[in-house]
Amino acid sequence: MKRLLQEKDGGIVFSLSTILPVFVTLVFAIAIAGLESPTEEIWYLYAQYLLTQVSFAIVLVAYFAKTKISLRDAGVRGCRPQYFLIALILQIGIFFGLSDLNLIFIEKLGDWFGYEPTVAALPPTEGWWLVLTLFVVAVLPAVCEELIFRGFMVQSTRSCGMVFCVLVNGLFFALFHQNPAQTLYQFVCGCVFALIACRSGSILPTVVVHFLNNAAVVILARFGIDELTGPWSTAATIVSLVLFVACVVLLCLQGRKDKERNGNRKAFLLASAIGVIVCAVSWVASLALSVAS
Repeated sequence: MKRLLQEKDGGIVFSLSTILPVFVTLVFAIAIAGLESPTEEIWYLYAQYLLTQVSFAIVLVAYFAKTKISLRDAGVRGCRPQYFLIALILQIGIFFGLSDLNLIFIEKLGDWFGYEPTVAALPPTEGWWLVLTLFVVAVLPAVCEELIFRGFMVQSTRSCGMVFCVLVNGLFFALFHQNPAQTLYQFVCGCVFALIACRSGSILPTVVVHFLNNAAVVILARFGIDELTGPWSTAATIVSLVLFVACVVLLCLQGRKDKERNGNRKAFLLASAIGVIVCAVSWVASLALSVAS
């Protein structure tokens, strides 16, 4: 029998989505331990991305089947068209305006801890490989991660208050990636995406812009573009930031309100505690390994 989404559901899905990829990755590492130079193979590059996304998909399918929670309750529903435009403007603002700020953050990590970021190798982008790479790097994360964060987590914590919902989503999204170099960028993305999902009641706008963000990274890599520079870049950054701020203010001032009920923050935080610990340990380990190398 169908049941309503509860606060603990978002925390459980978050914890499961952090534990299963660790287990699957460990099994995979053991399975290929005897192979010679597997990291140089194309299949290995795809596996690095697929293992995580397949783990997410397993968690989501299993949880939907077990709890009978509907896709609509998890945010898979239509919304007003303007939310897609707002989401696109906000993502452009993040993409252009936050890049320099994120670089400053990484430099500070280097100054404080001696941190040197490592760039994950993308699968091949030449010829028809580009289609498969876009599917693995852009399509799957856009669907799976948005269902986890702006689906289960946002929809289950909207009753806990807008500020709690948005900030927790941003913090958990940043930890979830377990990469110090992406912390600031993913925190802002998580907060902004959560705000859009709260106001629209849907994850569809964030699925679209999440895909576009990841696809842009792949396309830029395909043409060997490391950064967007030129006489237009400063103007583009300023304009995108102004529009970004305007859209955030607009969303914050909207009159849409969630149902009047007291959300169970404790249930959510307890259910998500294991996932937070796993992500925090991985984040610190990533920082420590970079400093030690």
